[in-house]
Amino acid sequence: MTKIRFFQIFIGFVLVSLMAVSMASGDRYSGIKTRFSKAFPKLKIETIRPSPVPGMYEMVVGTEIFYVSANGKYVFVGNLINVATKENVTQKARGALYQRSLAHLDEKKMIIFGPKRKRVKRTVTVFTDIDCPYCAKFHLEVPTLVQHGVRVRYLLYPRTGIRGPDGRLTPTYQKSVAVWCAKDQRKALTDAKAGRPIKMKSCPNPVAENFVLGQRMGLRGTPMIITDKGKVINGYLPANNLLALLKIKFVKRVAKKIKR
Repeated sequence: MTKIRFFQIFIGFVLVSLMAVSMASGDRYSGIKTRFSKAFPKLKIETIRPSPVPGMYEMVVGTEIFYVSANGKYVFVGNLINVATKENVTQKARGALYQRSLAHLDEKKMIIFGPKRKRVKRTVTVFTDIDCPYCAKFHLEVPTLVQHGVRVRYLLYPRTGIRGPDGRLTPTYQKSVAVWCAKDQRKALTDAKAGRPIKMKSCPNPVAENFVLGQRMGLRGTPMIITDKGKVINGYLPANNLLALLKIKFVKRVAKKIKR
């Protein structure tokens, strides 16, 4: 047998082996998907890949991360911690998912407070509810954040939903729409959060779309703050604490009032 012929046979054997592994891998994932989908038909699996734990797979559903056994019989939800490095593997993976989701958002569907482009150091995206007291409290911190170079991108999110049990549009949803449809959105948002009256009106708006996005991203309360690195802060956080998290030095000074 010539060396060339031997080499051809060897390469063919390797390719067939790789195909077999690939097919086995595909079949394994297919089995996991089938078993999981039967148990949870409403959940759409986006990706499955091996996890750092042998015999367990990381499964992404929306922005939620599950860990499932190779036979698809067992699944658990929780944080996977690397004992040696103390790294939260799940949090890191979830952060990447949030970053990817936010990267595709259209800023034309947001209400933004921020410094001039050249002064922007970091960006945070905030799901905010018009009637949420802690959202109003966070809004008072916005001037300080802006002065320190932080862009605050608001997504209007009515916690009460779009429609109530009676099928009518909820008051919070209607106020959110009114803020969006105002001539000066930032002034209207500030007024609404301060409890001042705003002119009720309607127009094409992204509020319902934001509500669906928030649900998909596992929002459990407002404000939900997401940094440009994908880190999630659930709830109110003072400006100095948020700046520390963003690695921006806090300089105490008199903050300008939010535009009314």
